[in-house]
Amino acid sequence: MRRTEQARRIAAALLANDRSYGYQLTKQAHVPSGTLYPILDRFREDGWLDDGWETGAATNLGRPARRYYTVTDAGRQALTDLAGEKEVLAALFQRRQDELDETRKRNEAKIAALYAQQNAQIGRYDKVIQRKLREAGL
Repeated sequence: MRRTEQARRIAAALLANDRSYGYQLTKQAHVPSGTLYPILDRFREDGWLDDGWETGAATNLGRPARRYYTVTDAGRQALTDLAGEKEVLAALFQRRQDELDETRKRNEAKIAALYAQQNAQIGRYDKVIQRKLREAGL
């Protein structure tokens, strides 16, 4: 296996996740799919990865099934050697940062929805108060 920078980044991204799929790896390793899949094939041929297709859930979500890759026991050491400790730690950190970003986005959307509900409720109360004041002649 050639020790290219792309192969190191892919190895680190694989080690940062329990199981990974292609698009996720292109984002984490910052490599195009045309670079990713030949390297994944070599890793799989060397016995460093197992793969399998997602079942059931994909059709319910309205998207194509994902092909997931998991690191084998033999692959864990080989990929760690290839990636290097610094890259593995950086990939773990990036994965955690991505998870936090997604959580923040979900929470911001929930907060925005709550504000919208609250403002709608205030608008309804305001109309009721205005009507009551008119009825009271105030």
